Amino acid sequence: MWWNKQQSTHHGFSVHPEFFLGAQTIAAGTVEFESDILLDGRYTGEVTTSGLIEVGNNANVTADLNARVGIIEGKYKGSASFTDEVQIKNCASVDGSVESANILVEKGAQLNAKCKTT
Repeated sequence: MWWNKQQSTHHGFSVHPEFFLGAQTIAAGTVEFESDILLDGRYTGEVTTSGLIEVGNNANVTADLNARVGIIEGKYKGSASFTDEVQIKNCASVDGSVESANILVEKGAQLNAKCKTT
């Protein structure tokens, strides 16, 4: 699936993210970027970026995430570390651990994680 601006959350990305995993895509591995990433499919592994990671509404991600900023909307399981901020949206399901300077959790989010602010 190609990234479609009308289907995005319109948050965080100044333009299209450089890496996009579509809703019907299954991938695994370790990736490292210096740009924004949108994961909207199934992903297992590790993702590191100096930018933003968004776990999209359709996502089912089991991975270690390391980024400057995070937005979690879909299903996420793993250990996540964000240097600036993470937003856990009301449609999110999070299991594992989350560490960030700021953790924002919307009403309705399913959060079963160890949370630590740094």
